[in-house]
Amino acid sequence: MTHQYPTLKGLAVKTKLLSSTVSILAIAATTATASATPPEVHHLLPNAPRTVVVLETATPPIIRAGLLQSTLIMLPAEEKVATVFGGDTVDWVFDGGHVASRFISIKPKLANSTTDVHIVSDHGNEYTLQLHEISDDPDPHFDSKVFLTPGEQSAKDKLTQMPVFVPAPSRSFKPSSTT
Repeated sequence: MTHQYPTLKGLAVKTKLLSSTVSILAIAATTATASATPPEVHHLLPNAPRTVVVLETATPPIIRAGLLQSTLIMLPAEEKVATVFGGDTVDWVFDGGHVASRFISIKPKLANSTTDVHIVSDHGNEYTLQLHEISDDPDPHFDSKVFLTPGEQSAKDKLTQMPVFVPAPSRSFKPSSTT
């Protein structure tokens, strides 16, 4: 039995064919990638300010938030924020400022995330909202400013009364002394 070994000429031809095939495949892959449609840029657009009626007995209203955009939540003029509880405090930022006010800023840090937020006012009213980040939504409009108003009469009546929760004095506060 004799073995036939490839000749140098045969090896050179096979090497050139293999090299040509790899080059053609690389060019085809590059062309296919270059001709693919680039992903559509999703430009977010702010909605006009809107008023949301919050009912304790209804499903929480949805607030549309834009990635890295701030949405300002405003309590009625008679109220101030006593405390805020957020479901997801890792992917969402809730900021009420450093002084008692009626304003809360919310900002999602993660695309397509959702969470809830519960706001308790100094008058004892509770507002629950469902927050949705809208990056994949076909409608690019997000809520830039949302005015909250209580829906139940009992909550509206609380607005005419004195606050239930009064912020504690700051640590630098010193009561005046009488001499």
